[in-house]
Amino acid sequence: LADRLPVQRAARGEWVRDEPIDQVFADGTVLHTLVSASPLFDPAGAPRGAVAAIVDVTALKRAAADLRASEERY
Repeated sequence: LADRLPVQRAARGEWVRDEPIDQVFADGTVLHTLVSASPLFDPAGAPRGAVAAIVDVTALKRAAADLRASEERY
């Protein structure tokens, strides 16, 4: 399972863009994110690590759900 995570895939040389990842915490809180990860290569061109950016889109998803619910009511 861990080898399918975006940063792990990038560390093997794969470019990952805007992959949705939902993180669920012990208290039931859900954090919706988009993850992008880029591989880092050594001088020979072999992957040697990765760098990632994670964007929290929880508020955006909630607003979209609220808008859909509002539109359904009217």
